[in-house]
Amino acid sequence: EETGLVNVIDPKKTFYADVAEPLASEAVNKILPQSLLSMNTASSETFYGISAYDNRRVYLHNTQDEALPPFIQDAFVTNSGVVWDVQKMDTSHSPCYSQPKQLAEIVVANAKNFVASYPDSATG
Repeated sequence: EETGLVNVIDPKKTFYADVAEPLASEAVNKILPQSLLSMNTASSETFYGISAYDNRRVYLHNTQDEALPPFIQDAFVTNSGVVWDVQKMDTSHSPCYSQPKQLAEIVVANAKNFVASYPDSATG
């Protein structure tokens, strides 16, 4: 039956393969429907193409991601038309569940670098 929604056959394997139980099952139970239209409609403008983000873009490459396999992530980065600082985590699609501490450390470090890259950041 055509519903217009994405149908993921095994969401635990697809999104949470490296997440321990019972957290993986809890996460699966929180998944909401995603429309096919949202995935197949071109965006008129992307945030990452804005020049203010030059030298401040980070792409987190999840090496075990089955929802967006590494070759798709690589294609996105390559075809985006901008330069990314690609950083890798050996995780599935959801490092916020499987490695939250490491993810937080990456986010904080990159946020600090982002703020420090502004000329007036030294004045606080």
